[in-house]
Amino acid sequence: MFRVVLSLFLSLSLLSGCGNSRELNQYAIVLGTAIDLTEDGEIELSVQFLNPEAGGNISGGGGSGGGGNGSFSIVRTGKGLTVSDAASKLQELIPRKLFWGHCKVFVFGEGLVKEGISDVLDYIVRAPYTREQAKLFVSKGDAKQILYVQPPMEKVSSRVIRLLSELNILMSITVIDFVQMMISVSNDSYLPYVDILPPNSASESGQETVPFITGTAVLKHGKLVGVLDDRLTRGIMWMKNDIKDSQVVVKNPLGKGSITLSPFQATTHLVPIIKNGQWKIIVKSRAKGEIIENETNIDLMNPQIVRIVEKQIENDISKRIQKSFNKLQKDMNADIVDIAETFERKYTNEFKKVKDHWDEKFKNIQLEIDVDAHITGPGLFTIPANHYK
Repeated sequence: MFRVVLSLFLSLSLLSGCGNSRELNQYAIVLGTAIDLTEDGEIELSVQFLNPEAGGNISGGGGSGGGGNGSFSIVRTGKGLTVSDAASKLQELIPRKLFWGHCKVFVFGEGLVKEGISDVLDYIVRAPYTREQAKLFVSKGDAKQILYVQPPMEKVSSRVIRLLSELNILMSITVIDFVQMMISVSNDSYLPYVDILPPNSASESGQETVPFITGTAVLKHGKLVGVLDDRLTRGIMWMKNDIKDSQVVVKNPLGKGSITLSPFQATTHLVPIIKNGQWKIIVKSRAKGEIIENETNIDLMNPQIVRIVEKQIENDISKRIQKSFNKLQKDMNADIVDIAETFERKYTNEFKKVKDHWDEKFKNIQLEIDVDAHITGPGLFTIPANHYK
């Protein structure tokens, strides 16, 4: 990655001409950005940029920190009335010109998001350097603390949360994704919620830890209204047809133990219905997958038993979806599953009548769930592990 950045700047240098060219050693290459709100109401902008004294490749192991010749990255902070003002103050502290074109991560502090991030997002979207595919996150507590973390496997903490996001186990949102949500009919949105694991006391430094995605921050009109844990997040992902890498663990319907299914094909469609004045959304989910773990003594080669397990899986997925939807509808009143758009497409005229007070309408939407799960195979080992006990 470092070689790619170097090549990019060499190419820009050749194309831009002598008058506007800059040497690579004149830039501070920003890798991650954190934005917080101070107690005085100021914007606090923190950046994590490459330490020019530390060579090597960005994707290797190592640790990041606040600065020093031994750290791969440096973190610096500036404060101002706006993001642009804070960026200007920040530049005063750094002898090299900040280069934002390589910034792939923006983290918003929880305190800032509670007050609203519309103005902050406006700056990020308008800035010519912003990558449309840069990842966005909300942090528990101050966002800048994410940048100071010293991860054991990667050299910079911003890369850690970006890679975790790209695994698609939980939510993954880019700048362009978030902009589309903010201009949607409901104007409700969501972002991955990140936290920091406690330091590993067994490590040599006693400081090694890692930021990780723990759930989903739900925003209404750009302000934080609640957080979904990882289980509720997966329920929302089922509704949004975003299940890409997940597992379903169910209890043995015939006795002790549990069974784990890994869906390799999962699809969901939302079907809106208006009948006798009642608005209803039908969630139709279809899942196919193989058993990857069987802690029971049941024979998954028996078609009748397989169907019983499939029903158990269907019930588990249905409960996840129902519980997640209840949280959104009853506790947060936030439509982050695109129900408004679904009704607007099918019932355009009817939706126009409720568009301006969709928040009230959303509270009374009925939910019907239809899940169809199929086990395509018992895995490589067909005999239950408990068979030998």
